[in-house]
Amino acid sequence: MKPFSRCHPPDILFFSVVDSVTMTSQQAKQGGDETILLVEDDDGVRRLVTQLVERLGYTVLTAPDSDAALETSEHHDSDIHLLLTDLVLPGLDGRGLAAKLKETRPEIKVLLMTGQSEDIMATAGIFRDGVHFLPKPFEREDLARKIREALDDR
Repeated sequence: MKPFSRCHPPDILFFSVVDSVTMTSQQAKQGGDETILLVEDDDGVRRLVTQLVERLGYTVLTAPDSDAALETSEHHDSDIHLLLTDLVLPGLDGRGLAAKLKETRPEIKVLLMTGQSEDIMATAGIFRDGVHFLPKPFEREDLARKIREALDDR
């Protein structure tokens, strides 16, 4: 079962409550204690992904857009290990945000989320510079696996 799917009107978010609270020991092992900056302009998706990521043990900083993400990063004194961002954002897109954050946090890893197809993303050159990709919608297990892969990428 997918953790969320959109329908009309676009602000309605469906989520399985049973899926939200059930986590196997395998999934718990995929988690970590790193800090993740989550940037998603859809409030419902941002709240859902925050809950899922926090249940994996990560610290989550959230922002609804690139400007807020840059401000959060500027005021956060500790490490931010991963930028988990939607590719399409108002203003600066996810790729632009990643490039800007890398100016002050060169060690930050990047995981882009988008509803665009992987073929379109590859054609557009999205997969350069160690950027990881997570297609939407995704299942909780996919999110956990892709976060861990991005964080462990050397």
